[in-house]
Amino acid sequence: MITLVYSCHHETNNSTRKYRDTLVVEKSLLLRLDSTQGLFNNNLNQFEYKGKTFFTFFNQLTGNLHYYDADSGKSFKVVSFQSEGPDGIGNRKDLIAHLPIGMDSVFIYNGWELRAFLFNGRGEKLRTYNFGESDLFRSNGPFNIAITNDNRLYRHGKNIYINAQGLPDTNFGNKPVLLEFNLATENLTGLIFPPQSYATHCWGINYSTNTFSCYAEKRKEFIISYGIEPHIYTYSQDGQLNKKLTLGSEYFNNIKPYSSNLSDYMDMSTYEERSNISQMNPKYYKILYFPNAKEEYFIRETFLPRSKEEIQSGASHLRKTFIIADRHLQKIGEYKVPKQYTTSVFFTSKEGIYIADFEHYMENEGVIKFDLLIPQRVSEAKQQ
Repeated sequence: MITLVYSCHHETNNSTRKYRDTLVVEKSLLLRLDSTQGLFNNNLNQFEYKGKTFFTFFNQLTGNLHYYDADSGKSFKVVSFQSEGPDGIGNRKDLIAHLPIGMDSVFIYNGWELRAFLFNGRGEKLRTYNFGESDLFRSNGPFNIAITNDNRLYRHGKNIYINAQGLPDTNFGNKPVLLEFNLATENLTGLIFPPQSYATHCWGINYSTNTFSCYAEKRKEFIISYGIEPHIYTYSQDGQLNKKLTLGSEYFNNIKPYSSNLSDYMDMSTYEERSNISQMNPKYYKILYFPNAKEEYFIRETFLPRSKEEIQSGASHLRKTFIIADRHLQKIGEYKVPKQYTTSVFFTSKEGIYIADFEHYMENEGVIKFDLLIPQRVSEAKQQ
């Protein structure tokens, strides 16, 4: 069992009691890969079906979609997608993201082609959506649709939600950060736009301004984590700002912009300088929601400040934390993530977050061990 301990105070029965909030490894899950899969060449997602959770790996080398039972870790289904022809998804697959829609269909987006597809459970194409020709792309572009395991496609009702990022320029603040795609009407719209800080300052390069979101079902709100903001923002289902709440890290101060001139994004003579600043600065990362745990809570990931040497040493050596927030989005703790974990290779469960153990994978290639980390609160008196 791994236990990370930090102190914080909570008000209970009109008196202050001191608690130690901990993250503990509840259990581990082993997922076996085939010979073409690796730790970093899969686009990951998950879905619920008949009360059970399933994990999916889209192999960006082969175009195969692997289905795993979340309880046993066993692979039970593989769907192979064609690269070309009427059922093709494109020859370049490294910018492909997917979203299972139940057991019988899957939504796929190819960032190279700016097109999305709806397939049935046999890999047969049902619909094609040309995002690049949409009114949204023509009027608000250019912007990137996020294709990372930390920025996954997700669904609420008939709508698919897609995190986006405007390409930095003088119009950066007017480009949407969350897109809404209606499967029924095939309408793609910009639902949420960035805060004023995006419209008035240059933050280096777009690495600093990544945007992450989740939908909080019980609150009926979207929660946005902006890369440069110690605050999180809550929005209504129609994209209206509800609240701006502080949920910052105790390990670094507020992030400073590169300048107050958006035109600096376009100055290629300063690109290396801006890139170094962005990569060495801390940043806020993904936001996750756990509505069905014993106590509803959120996790917000951060990257701690880095030196040039740390950046050059590779992603596995980056120092990260998880900020823990209660159902009111009030901070109740912050935990340094152990170095062996690759936080971008993760799934969620009712209780907590499954994170891949990089060190285990390096010693057992072909098997990913996921540790389930769950929050645990223990009073200091019980520890003594």
